Amino acid sequence: MGGDRAFPPIEVAYNLADMFGVQFHSLARFVRMFVIVELLWVALIVGVDRVDGVPLSWSIAHLPWKLLGWGALLIVAFWFGLCPFLAYMRVKRGGVGGPNTFALTDQGVRLQTPRSESVVYWNAIRRMVRGRERLYLFFSSPGALVIPRRSFASDAEFSSWIEELERQAKSARSS
Repeated sequence: MGGDRAFPPIEVAYNLADMFGVQFHSLARFVRMFVIVELLWVALIVGVDRVDGVPLSWSIAHLPWKLLGWGALLIVAFWFGLCPFLAYMRVKRGGVGGPNTFALTDQGVRLQTPRSESVVYWNAIRRMVRGRERLYLFFSSPGALVIPRRSFASDAEFSSWIEELERQAKSARSS
């Protein structure tokens, strides 16, 4: 295809809003984590009651809903408040906050940071989410690449880059 020739590389620098976007678009992961943590809390409470000889039916009927509710609120605050901030700090401290260069190649999306260079192969991209301001590429291992709209000169350039990316990813999945 010669993706580097048809679509020149783009330069990206991340900001805190990019990290918040990743969290909001990782809702399925959040729901899994949320359910697991809440169930573990219930299991811990019921387990301690069982060790103390409390009947299971009484323990379940008298679960501390207020405690579980506050715990749920803390999980939501952590996931949507603290996690994006920590991710942004990790990206900045790791020296990969930008400027980063993305290029579409025959193999996948090539990413060059000030510290490294790698390729996310087309078949590793599991899901793409296009927002008004950003494109999110979620891949098989936990992680995502963010491609902000602000990295392009025009909406048309942003759209054509995404169309080519989608075409390449679809082609790789079908082969």
